[in-house]
Amino acid sequence: MILLISSCNNAQIEESKLKETKKDNIVEEEKYTMNQDNLYCSDYKIEKEEFIGGENIRVYYPKISGLSDKRKQQKINTIIKMDALDIYYSDAKELLNLEINYNIALINPNLLSIEVFGWGELKDSIHPSSSFYSTNIDIKNAKRVELKDMININEVFWEKIKRMSFEKLNGEEKECYVEVLGDLFSREDNLINKVIYEDYNYDDYSWHFSYFTKDSLSIIFSISHSLGDNFPVDIKYVDIIDNINIKNRMWDGVLDLDKLNEEKSKQVKKNIKDENIEIFENQCFMTSFKNWGKVKFVTARDLDKNTLKLYLIDDEGKILYELMNFNNGFYFSDESRYELLEVLAVAFRDLNNDGLKDILVVTKSLDEYKSEIYSSNVYFQRDDEFIYIDRLNAEIQKDGQNENINMLINFVKENIYKYDSCFY
Repeated sequence: MILLISSCNNAQIEESKLKETKKDNIVEEEKYTMNQDNLYCSDYKIEKEEFIGGENIRVYYPKISGLSDKRKQQKINTIIKMDALDIYYSDAKELLNLEINYNIALINPNLLSIEVFGWGELKDSIHPSSSFYSTNIDIKNAKRVELKDMININEVFWEKIKRMSFEKLNGEEKECYVEVLGDLFSREDNLINKVIYEDYNYDDYSWHFSYFTKDSLSIIFSISHSLGDNFPVDIKYVDIIDNINIKNRMWDGVLDLDKLNEEKSKQVKKNIKDENIEIFENQCFMTSFKNWGKVKFVTARDLDKNTLKLYLIDDEGKILYELMNFNNGFYFSDESRYELLEVLAVAFRDLNNDGLKDILVVTKSLDEYKSEIYSSNVYFQRDDEFIYIDRLNAEIQKDGQNENINMLINFVKENIYKYDSCFY
């Protein structure tokens, strides 16, 4: 993905990580200093401001200057300053130490995106905590920009975020994070309807923040202190091109859709022969989907994890699409607890009456007690994606409506009305 930043010049950002060890030698914190004093745009420039709230309290934040409309400039600077000092104003009486700095992630005549980060320590706390938040500014209208202004947030987008979160984990890190992320994403109604749509919600323990760079969107979720306080997820614009709200003029002069589509079309397709899998030949079928044409649907076992793998491939064996890899119906389940035995059935039906074929899969697995259980995966076709509704699949599992394909189809058709909002 290539972004064209109109009339803007980013001076080279110098970053140096300085490690400071606390006097008690218990906690070592990474602190960042950044030289962004020379950042400017055709309409304004960035200056660095400092707030001193005490001997060990420093907050650095950006201030814009040079706007022709001084009232807008003052309003923008007030928003930036108040956001940067939010944590100070919230805990001023209890703070022992606080150091907050910033990074300009994107500067543009229309959009200014700022990362704010650092660490603080309260009087009664047993350890310092890291902080991360962000401020996105609509320069022309002198107001905050929320994620929903820039991105069309729906179930498809949400599944991509979950996929990216899961795929970035590996080895020991995965074992540590999987339970925390499972809890995070199980609160789906809260995250989609409350946190993502509100965006700026620092007072809520489930807060998240987002910011924009020249080629990607970054979302930071709050997690437990033992795992670092914050969990960042970066997703390239090329991977969410269908969710970008191109009608928003803040993308003008920034996003080159032609080059973005060209990059997407050039993405290298893997061959299924290169996957470490065992294919269930009796549960592979030729079919067709509106956005892929004639394809082969392949079910397989991941030989490394002994979990289900599902693919759409062309006649040369190239992978056109890989469906999200679920385990017993739950994306963040502990994979070591379940052992895939077989794929029992596959069906292609239009379950939500939108004219597009959807996919249903029923499998049999062993749980951690070596008991046989039936699992289901229901995927709904939408644009060039298949979406998976966690809440629906959890309901299927809970009611045991997946022992055969007909039972599963009937249950989904009878209950799909509860999830109409997921398809808009």
